[in-house]
Amino acid sequence: KTVTQGQVHVFEPSKSNRQLLIFNVRLNKLDHVHVHEIAASDQSGTADFGISTARAVGTHSLVVQPRHQQVVQVKTMRLDDLPGQLGIALPTVIKLDCEGAEGKVLQGAKALLATPQLRLILIEMHIAALAKQGQSMDGLMQMIQAEGFRTIRHWPQQEPTQFLLAR
Repeated sequence: KTVTQGQVHVFEPSKSNRQLLIFNVRLNKLDHVHVHEIAASDQSGTADFGISTARAVGTHSLVVQPRHQQVVQVKTMRLDDLPGQLGIALPTVIKLDCEGAEGKVLQGAKALLATPQLRLILIEMHIAALAKQGQSMDGLMQMIQAEGFRTIRHWPQQEPTQFLLAR
């Protein structure tokens, strides 16, 4: 509801989460919100996606972990490919919450990160899942700083989650 101009594009590969999201979008008459059955990643194609059947439905991820009771194949797409493939305008804001796949998403968005249209990035970083892939919060910060962004706020939480706002 905060977005009064433009569109919001949400990428949710989990069928159950996507259904809840679509229900919420319709219930709140958010005609400018578009939900896509895609996982943002470092490559376009398909990938394994871990599904947790526990009550914490926000823990599904491209970073498959022992907590996932099921692994399914999902469609993936680099954010750099989205404007051409889906006809989406270049975003001005990106919010990432992808349960440890933040590095993959940023790798697939290098051209997007270099565009002047992109003004703000909010990242919810999942420290343990990043570490499992040999990545770190500092590495993600360096990746976006290399594209000209500067950290304007960092919320150091106790693990497992940290938040970063940059522009």
